[in-house]
Amino acid sequence: MKPEILMIGEADVFLLNIFRGSLMRFGFSVISANATVSDVAPLHMQTKNWFLCVNERICRNDELLHYLKERIEDEGVRFYILGSREEVEETLKVIPEKLFTEIFYRPANVPIIAKRLMDTVLEAEKQEEKPTVLIVDDDPVTAKAMAKILGEDYVTFVVTSGAASLLFLKEHKPDLVLMDVEMPGMNGFDVFMKIREVAGLDQLPIIFLTGTEMEDAEERGLDLGAADFIQKPVAPGILRLRVRHTVELTKLREHLAKEVEQQTARLLQQREKIELMSMQIVEALSGAIDAKDTYTNGHSVRVAEYSREIARRYGYDEERQQEIFMVGMLHDVGKIGIPNEIINSPTRLTDEQYEIMKTHPVIGAEILGRITTIPNIAIGAHWHHERYDGRGYPDGLKGEETPEIARIIGVADAY
Repeated sequence: MKPEILMIGEADVFLLNIFRGSLMRFGFSVISANATVSDVAPLHMQTKNWFLCVNERICRNDELLHYLKERIEDEGVRFYILGSREEVEETLKVIPEKLFTEIFYRPANVPIIAKRLMDTVLEAEKQEEKPTVLIVDDDPVTAKAMAKILGEDYVTFVVTSGAASLLFLKEHKPDLVLMDVEMPGMNGFDVFMKIREVAGLDQLPIIFLTGTEMEDAEERGLDLGAADFIQKPVAPGILRLRVRHTVELTKLREHLAKEVEQQTARLLQQREKIELMSMQIVEALSGAIDAKDTYTNGHSVRVAEYSREIARRYGYDEERQQEIFMVGMLHDVGKIGIPNEIINSPTRLTDEQYEIMKTHPVIGAEILGRITTIPNIAIGAHWHHERYDGRGYPDGLKGEETPEIARIIGVADAY
């Protein structure tokens, strides 16, 4: 994806066009805005915080300068200006020099400036790939020393009070917090508990720092859920090692959590496909059964629907209702093994024919017993002709000896 830059300026059209062409050749996507707040404000969120001002109208527009100053201070906008020394001096009356990413003076070599901008972008993107560490310590010397120790491998931020850290964490989520325990106002433990109350920060790893002689300080910190505990004065090697281990462990946990989430989603998707395929197979078998019996076409679907409704009213959850529906659809699957002349006999069955017909529950149970992915699929086929008084078939079961699912299907079938 191309880095985007918002180029602000309107008076020097020729210079703007030269800049636009050079920036685009170096891989930028360029968005242009006139030097007014009304024009800049709607566009600046599209640019990933890269601003370049290239004409004198900016230094004459206090409203725009104050707007840009707020964006730099509040949002970390990277701000460049190209102008004469006089124009730059006017601008610096509103925006302090320290807030500029870089200042370019006219006359300027446009291709060199464009390359400098791209180099800065690439370096910033490289920095953004580094893990971020927030250092909270009321001793600024100690805090800066730790930031220097970690600076090569991490992007560090320093605040000198618990209250300041909470303000920082409202806008940013670092990969790790190094928290001094003994601070005026809120101590490290107090800040820790307030951080844990903030949505999205309950798993933020926090390492406590202390030079205290309190015997229970480490125990209390770890008991609260701190990731680690480092004694001050901090040895550089220990600090780097503990921070690296904690960040890597946190990243590993996040990776595993995402992997589990993705695998679960895939499994659910596969399950849905299997369930859909199973239902389609059931419907196809049910259709084949009903097509064989010309007198009761649609019978299996009706039995399944009545069985599901009985189950719903009896208190079955949706999953069990769906299960009994599928069992009901296949309760007569054993009729596939019964000769057509018996199933479609125009007259009352003979005793011999009736005995053959009575084998269809066993045939159905044998067919469906090979299907292990659908629970209880064979129960309805096997025992839907049992009776509560024991005079049913094939096994002559009495009362609640017949499984409940089969009893429900038997009632729907008889109805």
